[in-house]
Amino acid sequence: MNSVFWGSLALVIYALVGYPLLVCLVGIRAKSARRIVGDSPSSVSIVIAVHDGESQIARKIEHLLGFARDYDFFELIVASDGSEDRTEEIVRSYASRGVKFVANPSQIGKNAALDSAVKLAEGEILVFSDASGTFSPNALESLVGRFADPSVGCVGGDIRYARDGEGGSTFRLFKRIDVMMKRGEGAFGFVPSVSGAIHAIRTSIYEFADAATTRDVMDPVQAAVQGYRCEYEPRAVVNEMGRNVTPVHFDARVRMTLRGMTSANLALRELIRGRRLLPTWIFLSHKVLRWWLWVPLAVLLVSGFTLASEGLFYGLMAAGIGGLALVGAVHWLSGEKAPRILAWPGFACLQVAAMAVGTLRWLWGEHRATWTTKT
Repeated sequence: MNSVFWGSLALVIYALVGYPLLVCLVGIRAKSARRIVGDSPSSVSIVIAVHDGESQIARKIEHLLGFARDYDFFELIVASDGSEDRTEEIVRSYASRGVKFVANPSQIGKNAALDSAVKLAEGEILVFSDASGTFSPNALESLVGRFADPSVGCVGGDIRYARDGEGGSTFRLFKRIDVMMKRGEGAFGFVPSVSGAIHAIRTSIYEFADAATTRDVMDPVQAAVQGYRCEYEPRAVVNEMGRNVTPVHFDARVRMTLRGMTSANLALRELIRGRRLLPTWIFLSHKVLRWWLWVPLAVLLVSGFTLASEGLFYGLMAAGIGGLALVGAVHWLSGEKAPRILAWPGFACLQVAAMAVGTLRWLWGEHRATWTTKT
């Protein structure tokens, strides 16, 4: 039981302190952008997958067409995944302005929609986005500019929310830490996931993926397997103006964990088969261990109480974990009335609980290929 306790404690410390501290320190040293020698690609295909997006798609198309003048070759491709509203009619009205359109007759999944669109793409760089959100003025230039380095195969941008939703100031702190980690991981040459709202990959290395996986995970993995770097570009920002629910919301985190776990097996198999040891370590440390963090925490709780008679530390550790779980429950039940002092521990507990629910639902066989406006 002692070995179980200390092994679980080591995993928790590594996941919450050791790995984040290491990559954050690397990220601080890599804060200034790497010097890139070469010409930025001037051939770009922007791909959007949409399902029932009639309220947003016209505004997004108009917004993106404003970037066309900056490139020698620029195209916009919209793929509808079984939309039942006026999405198809709206997109087809832009055909005279060069916007391409492809539609799945029924909703079969975002990956299938993206694959259909990519088959039409002629640009050197594929840029992916959603029907919502607006790019910052230099977002596309910053994102595509990274590909001036021939070793770069995939680049992720940043998503920002007009309103922080449930996380508030805690979410902003979470985002700052996340940015520093991505900088560090990018300096290592592999960011384990990118945002579906803004990321890019070389057309030549794009591969079709299983319908239940997410391109946010698979695109960096496919780049790494083929010997390319996957980096993070903080200046490539997409602003989500209308959302009140951020990824730290319980339900959103459950869905993200569920979709991530569906991708993890295939991603790890590809990385290991390709002998990409550094990306494998990053993926396990940042993604897999975080999704399963609730397991060593639960083991610490049980083993700590079991060993409490052998030393004060064991009891204090178990009581601390139990206390944090209680704080999380109080914070959840209190909602907006919760005291600010409970914000950070409540936030942390809710995230762990959401990832536990997501992984358990995955173990029970739930896989999600399609998505809704909430995801």
